[in-house]
Amino acid sequence: MSKFTVYNIKGCDKTGDFDVFRRFSDFDILRDVMVGRWPGCFIPPIPAKKAIGNKDENVVEDRRRFL
Repeated sequence: MSKFTVYNIKGCDKTGDFDVFRRFSDFDILRDVMVGRWPGCFIPPIPAKKAIGNKDENVVEDRRRFL
């Protein structure tokens, strides 16, 4: 059993399609960087961190939807 959940991110940019896996902590870091670089711009919040129950199926699905 894995110690963390990964989320599949699919998209495309000017170099083509991409398909990557990222941890919740990667989204947390990305949001912090964006807030720091663009103060005053609305950066949507991410779901709250959970120390217990973060692997619960409902929690993972909610995170997937909101990330």
